Amino acid sequence: MKTQVIMAAAIIASAAFSNGAVLFDETGALKIDGDKYGMNWILRCDGTQYAPVIAEDSWGTVELGVRSGELGVTRDRREDGNDLVENVTISNRSDQAVDLAGAKIKFPFNDNYTTAEECVTRRCNAHLWPFGSAAWACLIRMGGEAPHLGWMLTKGEVDGYAVSKRDKVAGHDASNFRGVFAFLMPDKTLSPGETYTLEWRLFSHDGWEDFKAQLVKRGGLWVEADKYVAQVGEEIAVKNSASSAPLRLCVNQPGETNVMVEAGGKWTRVELLAVSDYRKFIERRLDFILDHQQYMKDGDVRDGAFLPYDNETDAQYFDWLAETHRYDMDEGRERIGIGIAIAEWMKRGYANPKALPALKKYAHFIRAALQREDYKTFSEVLREKHRIYNYAWVARFYFDMYELTGDAQYLDDGVGTILAMFKYGGHNFYVIDLPVRQSIETLRKAGREEDAERLLTEYRKAAANYLANGITPPKSEMYYEQSIISPAAQFLAEMFLVTKEEKYRKGCEVLLPVLEAFNGHQPSWHLNDVGIRHWDGYWFGKRRLLGDTMPHYWSCISADFFGLWAEIAGDKAYARRASEICKANFGLFAEDGRGGAAWMYTNIINGQPGRFLEPMANDETYALAFAARWL
Repeated sequence: MKTQVIMAAAIIASAAFSNGAVLFDETGALKIDGDKYGMNWILRCDGTQYAPVIAEDSWGTVELGVRSGELGVTRDRREDGNDLVENVTISNRSDQAVDLAGAKIKFPFNDNYTTAEECVTRRCNAHLWPFGSAAWACLIRMGGEAPHLGWMLTKGEVDGYAVSKRDKVAGHDASNFRGVFAFLMPDKTLSPGETYTLEWRLFSHDGWEDFKAQLVKRGGLWVEADKYVAQVGEEIAVKNSASSAPLRLCVNQPGETNVMVEAGGKWTRVELLAVSDYRKFIERRLDFILDHQQYMKDGDVRDGAFLPYDNETDAQYFDWLAETHRYDMDEGRERIGIGIAIAEWMKRGYANPKALPALKKYAHFIRAALQREDYKTFSEVLREKHRIYNYAWVARFYFDMYELTGDAQYLDDGVGTILAMFKYGGHNFYVIDLPVRQSIETLRKAGREEDAERLLTEYRKAAANYLANGITPPKSEMYYEQSIISPAAQFLAEMFLVTKEEKYRKGCEVLLPVLEAFNGHQPSWHLNDVGIRHWDGYWFGKRRLLGDTMPHYWSCISADFFGLWAEIAGDKAYARRASEICKANFGLFAEDGRGGAAWMYTNIINGQPGRFLEPMANDETYALAFAARWL
């Protein structure tokens, strides 16, 4: 059966609206009048921005999974004050009933990463909520500076979203491109002669609070809950903008629950997650790791390593080298977070008798297999891949081990690892979760003031670069992303707490709105205050799909900064946000203790089904290290 594609190029070229806040110009660019950056909020669909993104991906293109001629499409656009109102009507031209299942309409929002300078002015974080008749999308400029763009459905319904063309983009650019978005039509059957209309409205706004107010003013429905993750039996209050009385409910069994909310002639859903007792839930995950994910073989260089675990085959994963050097699946790198998580919870009373012997064995593996004598640190036992990120995690683990054991060798190892990081990586690399405060405070408490000052001298050099770079950091493995901005904010926050120097607090204030721009406010445990990430399933998962991975455990770096910022600013709301983000990541684990590398949230990912937890346990347990700090 051939897919029918009906493009919207004709209506884009038909008029250039210059007297409203939202307009299409003569080139087909979607802009906001008065925007000093002249940002185009949608992709160029002529192959010039991304070669595979062409006319068939244009704004408003309807893709129908039926034979050509069965369905017809007509469309309209009009101005309404400063808004644009558009609609698409699908009609059944045949003499038989036709199912709309599989039909989608494309909205190629300009969400992708190039350079930091371009991202903060001319790219957006697309926060999507395409569910029901109350569907919406809040597009926030990555730099956080208004004006921003709003999209809301005013007639008809949609039921999820797809991304496409990411698998057609060459090389690492596929990770920096979130794809061509399309909203899915509902599963609806059209009788002969019957029509179905989708209508939406575009408007500019000044940020989330203004977006919410304008959405409601224009007849939309805003839905929110007081929490999205709860322990079984805990009450959740769901509020909506059309009713003064909240819906109060309890989720009585573990897992995800979708609750339908209908009010004011609109409907949508709320996505909630319930887990058993938080502490027992976490400890079952740690127990599973100790029982299943530590490699044990005397004489093998990998002896003591924590490895990825394939939940489908119930076996540790060893084939990273055979799979074209998949370093993201090796015995080092982000898996170090497993050791950190176990150590952090041991400091808080986790008492599995296997834990401390396992961590000591793991520490020996890291020092003997992943590090040279001078502490140069590698990603894997072959010592082929030198990656600066590794140093921060190894150092944090060593400081944790000192806190657990009192063995001063771990202090030597922690200091040596951090000094090697700056020696081999310089002072302008944005490492994740560097233990600035932990290292300084632990060394000072141990009477090693000279070592503390040596590290603080190096930290100051890095902090100077972070302050100078501001919201435009240098490219890393990704060109620009949440986990470049958040560790910079985390680093500067810890520098302020250690030194009390005002310049570091001010540096945090500069980064805060840019970091918050990554976080959505949809009524879902997957998305609410969870930073946008969309490439980790490919690099760290078994299915190797490039779609939205929400939640993903690195969203907890933002949580870490929010917790630190609550301490700095005295704002308890940020402490609560830190806790709730950590709880959202409980969705990466099962009640029996298994984990999954990423939650693939997109409904359809480059033609493949989404909405599943990755079957490969990999690096997700790092989320529990952050949870230990902020839960």
